[in-house]
Amino acid sequence: MAPPKKYLTEEERREAQRERVRRYYQKNRKAVLEHKKQYRAEHAEERRDHNRKYCKENPEKSKKSFMINNWKQRGLIHEDYDGLYAEYRSSTHCEECGIPYGKYGDGSGTYRCMDHEHQTGKFRNFLCNGCNIRRGHEDRANLEQLETKLPSK
Repeated sequence: MAPPKKYLTEEERREAQRERVRRYYQKNRKAVLEHKKQYRAEHAEERRDHNRKYCKENPEKSKKSFMINNWKQRGLIHEDYDGLYAEYRSSTHCEECGIPYGKYGDGSGTYRCMDHEHQTGKFRNFLCNGCNIRRGHEDRANLEQLETKLPSK
């Protein structure tokens, strides 16, 4: 007599499907990427209209998504982007000098900036633009000082 047939749990079934998709992608990577590129080109206007409609219907979600993607594209690295966004939204004063943030473009130079280490991309804290620029100059000076102390090969 044959052993009873084992049925997969929902999670096991999903994992098996993910693995099949991963293997297919690895095997057909060039074709998949070419298909995506072609699809985007053929449906550019539809995608643009959909995105505009979504942004209009979900302004807070789309603003959050835009900000987080912008941070990632600029090289900012953090473990919890959602938590960082919540902290960003609730931050009202510069963590360095304590001045209240102004609006971008108001001429005050006190708008909120994401300070991060440029070598590693790791987020440090929220600063006004003035403190962010000052810290950038200090980082460059410290780096130059280190480079002069290191023996050249």
